[in-house]
Amino acid sequence: MNKIVFHTAEKELYYNGEVIVKYSIEYPEIISSPYEIGSQIFNYYNRKLALQLKQFAEGEFYNQAKETYEYNQSNGYPIMVYELVRECNITYNNQKLVSLYCDEYTFAGGAHGNTLRKSQTWDLSYDIAPYSSGIMTFLLKK
Repeated sequence: MNKIVFHTAEKELYYNGEVIVKYSIEYPEIISSPYEIGSQIFNYYNRKLALQLKQFAEGEFYNQAKETYEYNQSNGYPIMVYELVRECNITYNNQKLVSLYCDEYTFAGGAHGNTLRKSQTWDLSYDIAPYSSGIMTFLLKK
């Protein structure tokens, strides 16, 4: 069995002294495995996903929240805090196989937020993640 830990990047982003964006981005890391190369690729892939989500939160998502803040302020509406939360769960971890899913929740106004579930299934002995959602994009850009 592989030893897997979770890391979380959390931050509150301010505009005009008010919190307008909160994010909490969790991602897994294999810290012990008999499949060294496969676990390094797993770790690189998941750190990259977390970094891309962080960049989105601090870039485009933050800019959208600023626009909403300005609109709400000029029209006497309350301040709305945008949220982005990513939580991951390991569903299978036995020798060379690791399966997990991550739920990404975003709230950007409206009646409710949105949740997107992304799954990954890794065969660490192949040194790739052939069954992961989005893996073709990752492999082509690598």
